[in-house]
Amino acid sequence: MKRAACVLTWLVCVLVGCSSDPTKGYSTSSSFDRSVRTIAVTVFENETFHPGVEADLATALIRRVQRDTPWRVTEAATAETTLRGVIRQVEIRRLTQDTAGGITQQAAVRVVADFEWRAGTGRVLARRVGVSATESFMPAAGEPLEVGLSAAVEELAGVILEAMRSGW
Repeated sequence: MKRAACVLTWLVCVLVGCSSDPTKGYSTSSSFDRSVRTIAVTVFENETFHPGVEADLATALIRRVQRDTPWRVTEAATAETTLRGVIRQVEIRRLTQDTAGGITQQAAVRVVADFEWRAGTGRVLARRVGVSATESFMPAAGEPLEVGLSAAVEELAGVILEAMRSGW
């Protein structure tokens, strides 16, 4: 009897506490803007000395949009919205080093970008300056810089997508 009362109380709390609109409380529905159906993801400008990072970010963004949102990626000519931006910085820092030989054991890669997401009408849907993601890699274990850079780019795509959620 006690167990049934607990389950019933929990069920009532969940039903009363949830909202159909994620911008108005807890919800199980998507927090991505349902009025947007299509998006064009442009290759970001690259102001760094790391060629190819812009193409990797575009690929990561497209993959994330297709996997995690209700939007469909299309060409810029047919899209309702367009995502564009600039990769401002790729920074590599030593985290740990071998005390005997001074060899870098672990390093971190930080990628910094600005982005803007616009509707076809020109209205800005989201804009952020200086969004960044940092990931580490292990040069001492034979991992090349590309391992850390790729992981940081994937993480940055997720950060950008989170900033594109409605009502945030």
